[in-house]
Amino acid sequence: MEASYIDPEKVSLRTLADGKVIDEFDQEFSRCLENIMDEKTDVRKKRSVTLKIILEPEETRDFAHASIQCSSSLAPRHIHAAQLYIGRDIDGTPMAQQKRFQQQTFDDYLENRAREDQEAES
Repeated sequence: MEASYIDPEKVSLRTLADGKVIDEFDQEFSRCLENIMDEKTDVRKKRSVTLKIILEPEETRDFAHASIQCSSSLAPRHIHAAQLYIGRDIDGTPMAQQKRFQQQTFDDYLENRAREDQEAES
């Protein structure tokens, strides 16, 4: 059986999924450009946009299902480091305290807190 054609326009990126493929590409490309302009990322890292089109034909070979995906690979933002003291407060609730220059240790904090609580009870 010969296929009949309703619309003689051939499929292209411009027409595939009613033009949504180009819209998706534009969004991911824009994300890459934003990432490049972000000073909190490594300028030397490469960015990419990937357009993936999967065609799954039927047995008759006259029809196929198309899956279209557009994604981007961006440079990660710079990592920020912190040092944390981890323990439990006087009530036994887990907590963390960030270490700072000339800061008391977590144990010192608990001792001072216990002393303050005892003074408050007196």
